[in-house]
Amino acid sequence: MCGDPNRTGNHPVPHSPGNSNPLPHWRQAAACVSEDPELFFPISNERPGITQTRRAKAVCAHCPVIATCAETAMTTG
Repeated sequence: MCGDPNRTGNHPVPHSPGNSNPLPHWRQAAACVSEDPELFFPISNERPGITQTRRAKAVCAHCPVIATCAETAMTTG
């Protein structure tokens, strides 16, 4: 999702009481802010992965910051 200090490996880490780095301001408005980050990293292209991908796309479809998120994802990997 985003390339910032709030990442662990390939997964974004949401702001929490134990995480002293707040989310970038645009991520606070993201539709996925309360979703489990694992949702956006399906482990297969089989039925469970397909279902997971559909659910992730449904979250993104209604996101007010999808363009910023996509740009960040493409530039940071």
